[in-house]
Amino acid sequence: MKDMKKEKSLKQVFISCILTLVLTIGISIIIPLIIFAVFINKEIILPANYYELKAKNIEKRLKNFTVIKDEDIPKELSYVIFDKKMNITSTNLNNKEIKETIEYIRGNREGRVNCYIYIQTSNNSCVLQYSIKPKYKNRTLNSLLPNPMTLIFIIIILNILISCIITIIIFSKKLKEELLPLLNTTRQINIQNLDFVVEKSKIKEFNEILDSIIDMREELKDTLKKKWEEDKIKNQQLSALSHDIKTPLTIIKGNTQLLLESDSIEEGKEYGNFVLDGATEIEQYINILTTSLKAERNLGVQKNKIYTKDFIKKVEKSAYSLFQTKKIILKVNYKDIPEVIEGDETYIYRAVTNILSNAFDYSKANGNVYLHIYSKDNYLYFKIIDEGTGFTSEGIKCASKIFYQEDKSRSKNNHYGIGLYLAALVAKEHGGDLILNNSNKTLGAEVTFKMKIK
Repeated sequence: MKDMKKEKSLKQVFISCILTLVLTIGISIIIPLIIFAVFINKEIILPANYYELKAKNIEKRLKNFTVIKDEDIPKELSYVIFDKKMNITSTNLNNKEIKETIEYIRGNREGRVNCYIYIQTSNNSCVLQYSIKPKYKNRTLNSLLPNPMTLIFIIIILNILISCIITIIIFSKKLKEELLPLLNTTRQINIQNLDFVVEKSKIKEFNEILDSIIDMREELKDTLKKKWEEDKIKNQQLSALSHDIKTPLTIIKGNTQLLLESDSIEEGKEYGNFVLDGATEIEQYINILTTSLKAERNLGVQKNKIYTKDFIKKVEKSAYSLFQTKKIILKVNYKDIPEVIEGDETYIYRAVTNILSNAFDYSKANGNVYLHIYSKDNYLYFKIIDEGTGFTSEGIKCASKIFYQEDKSRSKNNHYGIGLYLAALVAKEHGGDLILNNSNKTLGAEVTFKMKIK
């Protein structure tokens, strides 16, 4: 049973992921800024205006001097001291910085990175250099590490990237965990293991898909069960047919021996007839096996023009040669049928004659079999009605299945459930169906072969 309290929608899961991502990005930005503020407070990092304030304070004092000396300037400040002729007497700047300072004095102030304060005394002059950006209090760190602001920016970017990667990995892992029930279910169905416990996901949409798959599993289970049962019955019937073939083979073998031993012509003829009957019976069994094997494959229907009345005459002639052995009358009735239809004449002929053969087998001697042929709604119908006992309720559902027998002992009429099965296949190949009923008029079986008229 679903745990509705724990179940979430995909929308909620993605919103949760986005909020988590935003939160982690916020933390990734805030923490470095807090650390930066603490370092400034502890004077590990000096604020951007630190040297500006320091330079301006020292400027006021140095203006009152007649000569500016090294010891008059704090060590943390950068400076250049010039004599009256603008020769450098003392500095703590490197060559590049000295050139930039001289350019500043000459009035070229384009592209300046640093700021300068020029102090003039009666005997010499001094330029104080500073930059308006945070710096480390420790000068060694200034030469080894990037500027504090640059470093903080790098740390923030790295934090954002790392937090995004971690959040996405965690989210994808959780999503994969929720997908596992789906993957396991489809994997089990793929290997045709249909008896397994289905785990539920915590995501609503995944559970809906799982419910659909479970329904499909149940349908597949029923389908496979029916197929297994049909295959089992088929194998049983094939085994039975193989066993039945032994009987006529024994008859042939025994009568052949007697025929060889017999001196009488009349006896020889009698034994010869027994051999012929046995061979005919074997031939019938082989035809049944061949038909069943062909039914497993595509029939290979080849459609051509069929002249309807000629076809009906052919069916009547075939039925007459069979029906006269039991003095059964075939009553044919047709009207308003198309002159020409399109289909595989051989297969349609076999289908209709198989249905008539079934009707013959289940009809009593001196009875009637009715063949009604008519067209309706672009379909042609061959309706065969006999005066036998009709179908049982199970027979109506199953008689057109391969090897189905209402007579489970198989001792009557040599029925192996092939004829109606083949007729059903032919009907479907021609866009129609085989319809089984019992006749209200004769109380016998009513089989209708329905095919599309093209």
